[in-house]
Amino acid sequence: VVVLKVTPKFKGIGQTVEEAGLRHLTGLFLFQIERNGEIIAPARPDEVIKVGDRLFFTGLPKTILELQKTPGLKIIEDAQLDLKQYDSSEIRPFEVVISNSSPLIGQNVRESNFRQRYDAVIIAIHRNGERIQKKIGDIVLRAGDTLLLLAHKSFLKKYYHSKDFLLVSESVKVPSKPVKNQIIAVVTISLMVTLFVLHVVPIVVAAGIAVMILLLTRTLSLEEAREAVDFRVLVIIAAAFGIAAGIKNSGLAQFFAHYIIIGGSGFGLVGVITGIFLITSVYTNFITNNAAAALVFPIVLAVTTELQVDPRPFILTMAIAASSSFATPISYQTNIMVYGPGRYRFKDFLKAGIPMQFFITVVSVTLIYFFYF
Repeated sequence: VVVLKVTPKFKGIGQTVEEAGLRHLTGLFLFQIERNGEIIAPARPDEVIKVGDRLFFTGLPKTILELQKTPGLKIIEDAQLDLKQYDSSEIRPFEVVISNSSPLIGQNVRESNFRQRYDAVIIAIHRNGERIQKKIGDIVLRAGDTLLLLAHKSFLKKYYHSKDFLLVSESVKVPSKPVKNQIIAVVTISLMVTLFVLHVVPIVVAAGIAVMILLLTRTLSLEEAREAVDFRVLVIIAAAFGIAAGIKNSGLAQFFAHYIIIGGSGFGLVGVITGIFLITSVYTNFITNNAAAALVFPIVLAVTTELQVDPRPFILTMAIAASSSFATPISYQTNIMVYGPGRYRFKDFLKAGIPMQFFITVVSVTLIYFFYF
């Protein structure tokens, strides 16, 4: 972070940030203005520059020399961004992690209109535990990237449960619902489970009743309900069901089933169960667990039909395997949450995840075979 003070010699006094030529600097980005103790962040293009303003830039260190040549801008030596200065301000620092379902993925910061979309400014971006030394506007965002932001204090409440970000810094108190709403939520979920377990209504109806109760009691808002639904994931799942139908109707399911049976025939049903577990766990490490289960399900049915056995233990095998996503950082939300902040690399997940996959496979197959056969 570079801090410069505006002196009376600066030609841009009385002009906006854009007019003063401070908007599109090579390798530097003006993210904050401090004026008479007041913090102005994000520093908007139409903000007027005044004498005495302290301008906070972030970006490449080598571009500081270019900025030093600007008459009227004095670099404040040894100036640092003290996060404590925001304790009494409406502007707060936040740390967020890009989720694997975020619309920001694949776009650079400039193209994403991050400032306008979230009313926040990015100070720094870390990937694999290291800061990306590049102009922030040119950085292409990826899942797992950790962003240090400056935004209004309402940012936490607004985006804490957003599908765009998996984690918001815990340096600020996490917003919570009133105790009354928490009690209503617990009672409602308990009612939903009870109605389903006692076979009073199907699970879809029970879930619908629960949602209506939460909405009517204002425990859940329509906006929160809408944001909780990730339509891209639903499309992936729907597409997986379509592919699954194609696998079944084309005879591909029978083809896979035949070779799973042949491959595991030397070990009996244990070999077949293991084969189903391994195939499902490979899928689930690269796509959602729902989609993985949808793809493997017709193969499981084909296997059980050919063997003429009870399908339940094989479906249970598939369900457990679909939740066993340990070997990649992109396989599950919690993996991505620790990917950036923990300074892990892809190979770290392979090192720890593959042994874990092996362990879960052995334990699951053993227990399923013991209880069902």
